[in-house]
Amino acid sequence: MVTHQLVINYWAVLIATVLYFVLGAFWYSPLMLGNQWKELTQFDEKSRKGRMARYGITFAVELVLVFILLHFIHYSTAYTGVGGPLGGIQTAFWAWLGFAATTYYINNSFQGKSYQLFLIDSGYHLAGMLLSGIILGAWST
Repeated sequence: MVTHQLVINYWAVLIATVLYFVLGAFWYSPLMLGNQWKELTQFDEKSRKGRMARYGITFAVELVLVFILLHFIHYSTAYTGVGGPLGGIQTAFWAWLGFAATTYYINNSFQGKSYQLFLIDSGYHLAGMLLSGIILGAWST
């Protein structure tokens, strides 16, 4: 039984969330994969209605993801003894593989979406979760 008490570093959670969000802005920009993503999703530039609300909701959802990832990292560190940035990366990878990648694959498969879209979307969350894992592992364990 794990008896280590979780101490939440709110600065680490906030900074990891901000960086995850900024990564998304870059990931889906024309400089990186934005044009491919728009083509694969048939994204309509004219549908800007509610766009600011979507950004706010995205930030809030990523805040929840990072906060839960912090819990996973804490208990994984207590269980495995591997902490710091390396423990954060390991835990983030396994959380991504077990929850994000599998969910994206199932959804894309049944929606008839391309494997390339799966790689773009799940790759973003892999990168965001690994980045968050480094920050949370370094600052919170």
